[in-house]
Amino acid sequence: MASDVSSKVLVLLVTYLVVKVHAFPDDEGCIGIRECPAALKHVKNAKNNNESLKILRRAHCGFNGKVPIVKCSTIPDLPDSDSGTGCIRLQDCPKAVRIIHQGVFDPVVVNLFRSVHCGAQKMHPMIYCHKLSPVPSMRV
Repeated sequence: MASDVSSKVLVLLVTYLVVKVHAFPDDEGCIGIRECPAALKHVKNAKNNNESLKILRRAHCGFNGKVPIVKCSTIPDLPDSDSGTGCIRLQDCPKAVRIIHQGVFDPVVVNLFRSVHCGAQKMHPMIYCHKLSPVPSMRV
């Protein structure tokens, strides 16, 4: 009977430690999602934009109770006026990545990227991925 109780206590202790370590892997920069304005913008945007959902998943550190914890410094900010419109990092847009990998950088392609450019976040160009149209004579 005593060994049964001690094994249950041990299981609870190990479970607690695993959850605690997973929730705060390095405890550096992981904060409640409500304290991260960029994350809140992506939460609103994620309903219509899979890229925002991917960004939130990559930044997720765990939970503090029922509150999601995110590494806020890894989440690119959406400009206030564009919140919910899909302004994301160029490298997070599959269509843009395919165009770049084809290696064609003629004026049509350059103008296409200029037309969807919406800023930069920490040296990463930001674009409206959903507005990126296929380049004539290229399949995206």
